[in-house]
Formats: sequence, C-alpha cells, structure tokens
Amino acid sequence: NIFGGVQLTWEVFQGLLTHGLVHEANATLDGLHAQHDALLQQVWVAVEQAALAVHASQEALVASGEALKGAQARLRMADGRYAAGVGSIIELSDAELAAELAGAQEVGAQYDLATARAALCLALGRS
Repeated sequence: NIFGGVQLTWEVFQGLLTHGLVHEANATLDGLHAQHDALLQQVWVAVEQAALAVHASQEALVASGEALKGAQARLRMADGRYAAGVGSIIELSDAELAAELAGAQEVGAQYDLATARAALCLALGRS
C-alpha cells in the first residue's frame, strides 16, 4: 500500500485583512500628517504673537518715555512757579507724584519689553 496526499489551505478572509491593514496604515499616516501641520501652525502662531508683543512693548516704552518727559517738564514748571511764589505746594506735590508715576510706568514698560523678548526667544527655540 502506498499512501500519498496533498493538502492545500487558503484563508478566505486573509485578503480582506491585508486590505484593512493597508487602510489602517494610510489613516494613521494621514493622522500623523495632520498632527504635523497642527504643530507647525501652533509654532507659527506662537512666534507671531511673541513678535507682536515685542512690537507693542516697544511702542509702550516709547509712549511711557514721552509721558515721563512731559511729567518732568511739568515738575520743573511747578517747581519754578513754587519758587517764584505763584504756585502752590499742592501743584508741586501733584507734579512730583505724576513724575514718579511716569517713571514707574517706564520701568514697567521696560520690564514688559524684556519679558516679550524672552517669550519671542522661547517661541523661536532659542535659549
């Protein structure tokens, strides 16, 4: 007696599995592309916001410098008027207070500018 045999197996749904795996991989790739684009846009927005903050802080510093000059001129005039006897101590003290507040505002503007520049460096990836 001689016995011989051949067995052939074919998975019916294996072809559909491969097709599904390809679709899944393509969807994963599309998701990664979308995440990449979202990150690029977030970085661009962060850099633009930081650059705008620097520009606004520079303008605020210029404005506070002008306000300080005006307050100092007012203080000089009030001091001269008080020394001449035609101004009151209230006018002089108001001018001193305005000059001090303008000086504090300028210091705050300088701080804001330094902070905005640091945020821009951070957004650009510089240390």
